[in-house]
Amino acid sequence: MVIEMRIVILSDFDGTIIHSDGFEELLKIYAKTEYPSLMSAFNQERIDSETLLQRGFDALLQRATLADLNQILDKIQVDPSFPLLAEFCKENEYELIIVSDGLDWYIKRILGRYGLENLPTITNIVTFDDNHVRLSFPWRDMQCRICHGQYGTCKGKAVREHKNSGAYVAIIGDGLTDRCGIYDADLIFAKSKLKTYCSSAGYPFCEFHDFTDIINALRNASLQ
Repeated sequence: MVIEMRIVILSDFDGTIIHSDGFEELLKIYAKTEYPSLMSAFNQERIDSETLLQRGFDALLQRATLADLNQILDKIQVDPSFPLLAEFCKENEYELIIVSDGLDWYIKRILGRYGLENLPTITNIVTFDDNHVRLSFPWRDMQCRICHGQYGTCKGKAVREHKNSGAYVAIIGDGLTDRCGIYDADLIFAKSKLKTYCSSAGYPFCEFHDFTDIINALRNASLQ
């Protein structure tokens, strides 16, 4: 009897699929005054993702329309090797899911230019109502031993939900918001700050530079 294993690939978005951070790019242009203090407070864990996003939008929408913001997003490119990973996962029937502490709005908009807007996402949700926003955080986990609800999207929660359904889970990331996901993942692909964190925490990982490295590693892993 052949038992087919369900394989889930969870990929970070900001700094990984795109080389910048979508929300930070908007802040740099339309909230130059608030940007440094907001990011410093978030990186030092003095404010959480919800506060960062809400205060950021408060500043942005005082100076820009949604159309203005979308114009900036439409200049952001995905890593050229990411569509290759998407095609590889499709061919091999792996589930590729975006897991991000960013926002569904800009993730879908950027991916849409590459025909990838239908990739499933696990992320924070924003709804625009005239010049106001409503934010929701369906993937926050106040019980997480790493983020304690600091991040709107706990990647550890996403990993555990898929593991509990019987899947083999690989996670791809570059930053500190990816830390929650490494403890229960079966396979870790890391670069930048996440690579440093995994090294210091003693967690085995595969270093990558772009998604072709990940494709080659998955081929060599002979997952079935």
